[in-house]
Amino acid sequence: MNLVKTPLSLGYTLVDLLLTALAWFVFCYLLATGMHSILQGAALGHASSLVSRLLPDLHTLLAYACVAVGIDLLLLVWARYNTLRFGGLDRRKPRPPLSAAALAASFEISPDLLEALHASQGLRIHHTDAGQISKIDFTPQRQIAAGNVLRILR
Repeated sequence: MNLVKTPLSLGYTLVDLLLTALAWFVFCYLLATGMHSILQGAALGHASSLVSRLLPDLHTLLAYACVAVGIDLLLLVWARYNTLRFGGLDRRKPRPPLSAAALAASFEISPDLLEALHASQGLRIHHTDAGQISKIDFTPQRQIAAGNVLRILR
């Protein structure tokens, strides 16, 4: 598998690193604060046990786990269905080449004019506001810009 890696700008990378570091700092702070309060309650000798204090949270975590398993099962069923239905198809094949007649029909020009367009070295195509070809100027010369000098080839 080929991965395309686009180089990122320095500003984007710095913002990404800053937000990631901030998220990790907040996560660690909340985790440490929660652990500290649990351990402090245990050290003060509260009558309730640690399990009884965490029990309401365990019900919530169990509900989250059930939802996650349900979503996983739904995605698994969907993937199996797509494999069975579209298993042998490859939708990424290139389109077949366009014939000259179909290309001329798509631009609403004659096949002879299309052949002349292919054979010309230089031309200017004018379009209407609707995108239709309104006028074609065939130029017998081709201009090539080379540095600061404009050469005309015959």
